[in-house]
Amino acid sequence: MTRSVETRRAFVWLVLLVSLAPTLAAVWSVPWFVTQDGPAHLYNAQVIRASLGADSTYHNVYEVRWTPLPNWMGHLVLAGLLEIISIKTANRIMMTFTLVGVAASALWWRMRVAGPSGSAAFALLSALLAMNIAWMYGFWSFLLGTALFSVTLAVWWTGREHFSARRALLIAALLTAGYFCHIVSLGLTLGGLATLAAFEPATNSRRRRLRAWTVASAVPVLPLIAVYQRLMRGHGQMTPTWEELKNPLSLASWRGQLGWVEPISLFGKTAAPFVEGSRPWFAGLSPLLWLVLAIVALLVGVAKTDRKLLRDRLGLFAVAGGLLAGGLFGPDSLGANHGNYLALRLVLLALIASVPAWPYACRTATIALALAVALQSAFIWDAAIRSNRAVGPIVAARSAMQPGDRMGTLLIGARAPTRSSPLLHADCLLGAKTGAIVWANYESAFYYFPVQVRPAIPHPPILEFEEISRMDDPSQADARADRWRRLLLSHAAEVDTVMVWAEDIDLDRYGFGPFKMTFHDGPVRILRRRPADSLTTDLHPVLQNRDARLKDPGPVPVP
Repeated sequence: MTRSVETRRAFVWLVLLVSLAPTLAAVWSVPWFVTQDGPAHLYNAQVIRASLGADSTYHNVYEVRWTPLPNWMGHLVLAGLLEIISIKTANRIMMTFTLVGVAASALWWRMRVAGPSGSAAFALLSALLAMNIAWMYGFWSFLLGTALFSVTLAVWWTGREHFSARRALLIAALLTAGYFCHIVSLGLTLGGLATLAAFEPATNSRRRRLRAWTVASAVPVLPLIAVYQRLMRGHGQMTPTWEELKNPLSLASWRGQLGWVEPISLFGKTAAPFVEGSRPWFAGLSPLLWLVLAIVALLVGVAKTDRKLLRDRLGLFAVAGGLLAGGLFGPDSLGANHGNYLALRLVLLALIASVPAWPYACRTATIALALAVALQSAFIWDAAIRSNRAVGPIVAARSAMQPGDRMGTLLIGARAPTRSSPLLHADCLLGAKTGAIVWANYESAFYYFPVQVRPAIPHPPILEFEEISRMDDPSQADARADRWRRLLLSHAAEVDTVMVWAEDIDLDRYGFGPFKMTFHDGPVRILRRRPADSLTTDLHPVLQNRDARLKDPGPVPVP
């Protein structure tokens, strides 16, 4: 490698680092910058870690299912981190790792295909795609799988001329690791490999050999996929659902679909960083707008590119185009029990797959991408400050919690101007820090996560807490209060404490008579259940029965 090539390569990586630096500064300097699902992942990793010990406040409620599930990778990484560092630092490391991992793997794929010359613009594109809404949602295992998507296809691409058994084994190992990250990213990786092999412009004999080795590299992961299919069949049929594109002939449906599946916007399309409310002209500050302009400029460049180069990269364009079509026309989920955000994930990987495909970037595309990165960085800083303002008081409430407390959560006004909400699962930080049982732990409601409530343990409906928190329209206030009272009345026997996040609330309206407030800091209140013999409410008989069960809880099943 000549010094000039080395210099260009170093410059490209420097561009990526500079592009990500403002976001990394927010991650490491804002105390409680959290993603939407990140606190839940930290909490369940803490449960997994504690399950390996002899004594744990979680043991009587949770069990860890050591089956070969996707999503294990993120949980195991977090559990290992929590052995040596604090929850706050583990959160920061995971946010950093998923951000840098997605960006660096996409750029590395680009460099393996096209080399460093002209790749500086694609360092900007890689950084922008890493700062996506899935990152703000905290889809950590999926993002680890997304990084492996780029790495696996890059390894295939660089060896396609002289494919060998060693390369097939390496791809098999990457696919196996990808399975334990996320089933969607694994499926799309397999689809990407098949597409590249199908479009490879080679002689018949070399094409057959290449396809045979590609199929062989996928064989070791097939038993794991079969295990997952059996798990899926045990939790309801797959029923594809379209949340937005209910009518493909309706322009309104398409507007909703395009707004829903695009992975770049973190706020509304007419929002501005550090400004409350929206204005029509704020649309000019949307990173998505500048990304679209950059893509238009890149498409113009394709029309001027040598046809031989385009034929060589036809498979890359086919992968990106197929994923994009799947995201635009495909369902949002395969059923309520089988996960969500499927279309969004496809569009994100389509954009990542395009990074190595583009022939080159003109100055217009580079400037547009630089503006998009700068604006996205500002929006992330805005989100970080909002997160810290909302979540900080929740973490401060840990002094009012006790190990083993069984906590319900009431969030009022939790919706943020961001598409993701840092409040939605922030209660899990209390559980991770104090050993409390957080009934709103959404992961324990789904079969594809390893931590589950033990079958014999009575508990409130786990997803009901989140459903109530989403009733944030003023017209739903009465219905929300009634739904909460019914939840509390039906399951008062399983609730010791309640964490309330609300700027203003009439506690009596929500049926908190049996509970006494023990902590109040800004919007956060911790209420602890009074002893049953001091109550004269309708809940008294329920609570007495609960106290009787606490004295003699009966045998706890052992996994």
